[in-house]
Amino acid sequence: MDFTENYSWYRTGLISVIQGSKKVTGTNTEWLTGGIKQGDALIINGQFNEIDKVTGSGVLTLVKEYTGETAASLEYAIIPRARAVLLAELAVDIKKAVTYWNNRDKLFEEKIKDLEKSASTQGIFGRLGIYIDDDGDLAQDDEHIINPDDPDSESEKDIATEDDVEEMLDDVFN
Repeated sequence: MDFTENYSWYRTGLISVIQGSKKVTGTNTEWLTGGIKQGDALIINGQFNEIDKVTGSGVLTLVKEYTGETAASLEYAIIPRARAVLLAELAVDIKKAVTYWNNRDKLFEEKIKDLEKSASTQGIFGRLGIYIDDDGDLAQDDEHIINPDDPDSESEKDIATEDDVEEMLDDVFN
């Protein structure tokens, strides 16, 4: 999808507005054929105005009276309602992403604390000598590491299998 083509603002023609009036008149605006309708946002000199109805290709009314200065032959922009909603939703999503990104270290530290707390209460962690190292990684203490090639290695100690590790992580993160 070409965002700029499908979501461009409508800027055809010029408009005239009167302070305190809801009526906006246009020259060469073609609002009816341009698909402009109720709920669209009309922007004049940075001021957002909600369109109440379009009564002709060059005449529309606003929901509230225009508060800016009376002027003629002004450039303007209209953001169609559905597009304005999409842009607002996009702005909210971006804000959430930025907030999450800014808090990711704190969230990571909280998850590590949860993992450490869970590790201290999970029997399998203790049996296998599993702990969280300074980098936040799972580690195993030397006492529980078994070298199968070493004939002196204690074979009765538990060895963590992939399934054991997955089970531990599932218990902690779910």
